[in-house]
Amino acid sequence: MGRFNFKEQKYEEKSFEEDFEITSLTGNVGTQDDILVLHPHVQLARADLSLIGGHLNLLQVQGTCEIYLEVFDTEFKRIRGKVGLKLLTPQM
Repeated sequence: MGRFNFKEQKYEEKSFEEDFEITSLTGNVGTQDDILVLHPHVQLARADLSLIGGHLNLLQVQGTCEIYLEVFDTEFKRIRGKVGLKLLTPQM
């Protein structure tokens, strides 16, 4: 899981080795240099019901993970913005 550190202008990553329940999984799919790029965000519940969340880098599912995707007529590309991130930009 990761988060973007604006001060350092880089992603910070951390791994977790415990069982969670996925309480939210959102994000988008765009292209960068003509390659599909997934950009998922996740919120996970621990056994004590505390929550953690961030950018999802890797996930191993033991039960089920139901995902709903919505397709748009517009193509979205990742273009570097002023904040240092590659922002999802619609191509009209």
